[in-house]
Amino acid sequence: MKQLLQKLKYLLPVCAALMFTGVPLESADARVERLHDNFKYSIYISKWSKVKHRAELGDPDAQFQLGNQYYKPTRKSGFGQSYPKAVEWYGKAAMRNHTGAQHNLAVMYEHGLGVKQDLVSAYSWYMLAAGSNNPAGKSVAEKAARAMTALESELSETDLVNANKYAERILEKMVAKDYFPVLKRAVAESG
Repeated sequence: MKQLLQKLKYLLPVCAALMFTGVPLESADARVERLHDNFKYSIYISKWSKVKHRAELGDPDAQFQLGNQYYKPTRKSGFGQSYPKAVEWYGKAAMRNHTGAQHNLAVMYEHGLGVKQDLVSAYSWYMLAAGSNNPAGKSVAEKAARAMTALESELSETDLVNANKYAERILEKMVAKDYFPVLKRAVAESG
């Protein structure tokens, strides 16, 4: 008890001084709110740490951005060129029906960048990108359709059949994981 009184002896003059100087005493809730406001602006070290965090949470646009950064890093971004990492992030975004990522993944497969060259897989991803009815990806879908047509001459009939089957399996996975809810509804309504 004696120790508490001694501490109060020193605190009372400080509290009195604050009251008389007009400095408002902050409530605990207000302090927490102020600290939270300051913290929310400093959670990310850089723009790219924010993008990476969003990508890891499953945002296809952020995944596509990371794929682009690994494919061709911008100056002072801190990224090194890595085709395998570009393929990884394009693949994640492509599975979430990102038209640009589907196209870029097809390009990676077609030219063997970061993956073993596989024209069947490239054709499948071009097919998926070309079939997109996303208005934002219309020009990419048209570009993918042209690339698909150009690639057809290099593939046998068996390759084309396999590419169609592979594209169907990809779509089934997208529907199963609910990455393509519009298609899931259409499948449910058809039977």
